Amino acid sequence: MKIHFYGLLHIADNDININFKPKTNDEKVKIYIKNSELLAKSLYEDNIDYTLLTNNKKELNRIHKSSILKIKEIDFKTSIIKGSHFYPCYYRIDVFNFLSKQKNQFSFLIDLDIVLIRSVITKIRKLANKKNVLVNDITNLILPAYGFKRINFEFSLLKRKKWKKKWYGADFIAGPDIFFKDLHKFIKPLYKKFQENFEELKNQGDELFMSSAIEEIIETKKFKIIDARSKKIIGRYWSVPRKHRQESFEEIFKNNMVHFLADKKFLAEYNIKNFSKNKFIYDFKKYNFSIIKKFKGTTSLLYNNFIKSNRLYY
Repeated sequence: MKIHFYGLLHIADNDININFKPKTNDEKVKIYIKNSELLAKSLYEDNIDYTLLTNNKKELNRIHKSSILKIKEIDFKTSIIKGSHFYPCYYRIDVFNFLSKQKNQFSFLIDLDIVLIRSVITKIRKLANKKNVLVNDITNLILPAYGFKRINFEFSLLKRKKWKKKWYGADFIAGPDIFFKDLHKFIKPLYKKFQENFEELKNQGDELFMSSAIEEIIETKKFKIIDARSKKIIGRYWSVPRKHRQESFEEIFKNNMVHFLADKKFLAEYNIKNFSKNKFIYDFKKYNFSIIKKFKGTTSLLYNNFIKSNRLYY
């Protein structure tokens, strides 16, 4: 099957809960575009096709004209309640619909602040077929942040009688067109329920109803659900304080791809002209363990522990 990677950059002024602090909306969008450029460059090195999906190609080009990105404008019809957590992420629903129409293709939808640091093409070619689905099981990262009782309650609001103790990251999901067709179908009523219970659920992103939809798809037994994280295809790295216990830097960097959730500015400023996977690993390690970075991490930890304890990342 043909393999194609996609990213999503929906331009909106309502993205109020991003984990960095741009001075202007244009600066925010430019950082996202440049993150996408680095992701694309790392994928191109592995002979993987990549397209950035957006609602406004003209505006992206005004803010930062990219010479390496393939950008495609698609329709977005999902209605979103003002004040929603990570506002643009709910538009993944429209992307799932788009991916359901990409016939005979194994599509990957991944976040923009991910970088391919080790070749993955051979691994994913073996997995890409009409029966396989790749997910990112991050249950052990979520539970310390929210707790079982709270998550179970939130799932119950979406008409799940009992949470099956699986939470899937929206930063990485892959499968054939028929999977995305089912995912879109199952998500629509769950998202409606999500909106009906908005006051209770407004601090959650799309992972809640996406995880619930995947549980329903598993029950159909149509697909083989494969955890890409356990296959070392994708890992997450937080360079800031978090509530979960994080694997060592060396262990996380054994993954093919790493999601750098708190380092968007570093990724945006990284020189991609002579990109190589080994050089990127070296440069990130040097930056991550610098004295300045450690100082920022320490002050952030003190701030979170004594002032805003609920702001620790998962």
